Amino acid sequence: MMFKLTDAGYAFNQEPLAGGTELTRGFGNRALSLAQLQSLTPSIRWTELKQTHSDIVIQQPSNNIDAESGFVIGDAHFTFERGHGLVIKTADCIPLLISGTAHGRAVIGAVHAGWRGVVSNISGKTIHALQAAFPEISPSHMDLTVWIGPHIRQKNFEVGSDVAPILRTCAAQAYDGKFPEELETLCTDGSGKSLFDLEKIVRRQLIQAGIQESSIHTLDIDTKADHAWASYRRDGANAGRNLSFIGLS
Repeated sequence: MMFKLTDAGYAFNQEPLAGGTELTRGFGNRALSLAQLQSLTPSIRWTELKQTHSDIVIQQPSNNIDAESGFVIGDAHFTFERGHGLVIKTADCIPLLISGTAHGRAVIGAVHAGWRGVVSNISGKTIHALQAAFPEISPSHMDLTVWIGPHIRQKNFEVGSDVAPILRTCAAQAYDGKFPEELETLCTDGSGKSLFDLEKIVRRQLIQAGIQESSIHTLDIDTKADHAWASYRRDGANAGRNLSFIGLS
């Protein structure tokens, strides 16, 4: 499963899926715009969401358009439709790209998971939504692969005493009732804040939803540390957004 680094992020090589479809996906950095992506892939119609840090999962195409924003409200979407592409925008939050086959059909998904999305288990809920579309198939017979994209890493993801207990409870639920202490490191500056590893929680949530551990991959990039990538924690309102995308053609 190869990908290459470009000035605009990581682009995966196109690869075939079930039913003669072809998969296009990548993790674009702050240099990639939706207009550029569309011009590079004219055979795919790209769709973004109005992301609100919710646990809402949308099957695309959807006509449930929010009148104010002009977009469908949600933080994850999936599709079986050829010619359709899914976009997620992040600036430190975790982007996930899902691909595979179900009942001989290609399926793709894209997820935006900030700490609130991790707490609400939007990653696991997206997998369950895919499975619900084919209730006659055992989850173990859905051949799905998940890529976790660039996001803020534990060494830079600082949370206060208001959020830390929520994340401990969330992590304990993902780890069968016991909180792994390595997921939290206390800051040494006397602030009382903690550094959390969100990715490990997401991985466990995916495994609980039926994804094989060997089918979960990651790009080891810290968006706050690497200035090629948008980071709200680093740059605030001037951060821009990273564009993660996956489409079928």
